[in-house]
Amino acid sequence: MILEEKIPVQIFGQTYEILGNPSETLYYISLARLVEDKMKEIMAHTNVVSTQKVAVLAALNIAEELLRERNNKDAGGKIANKKVEDLLKKLDSVIREPGAAPEPKAVRRPEAENPHRDEAEPQELQLI
Repeated sequence: MILEEKIPVQIFGQTYEILGNPSETLYYISLARLVEDKMKEIMAHTNVVSTQKVAVLAALNIAEELLRERNNKDAGGKIANKKVEDLLKKLDSVIREPGAAPEPKAVRRPEAENPHRDEAEPQELQLI
């Protein structure tokens, strides 16, 4: 059973209570620090003074960074899979001799169906 409590975090001088596991308090604080740092960065480079607008811009920037990382990860995985397939073909052509047994049938790898199956689903944070 996961114990959930109200965990206070500070962002831009405001205290927010997040419902979460107390053993992950430092994690929640680091999330809040990331948001606050992004907000400070935006304020330093723009003329926006509304805290609400700065928060929305920070959220958009963080979302853009997340999507970019996901796309890079997906592209990297596809490249690696292609290289493995190419190497397997080369290896197969080197070890095959004339008159050898017919080529084996393709086998579906479970990780190709769902590459993220071992990754735990992140818990959704709830602002209360």
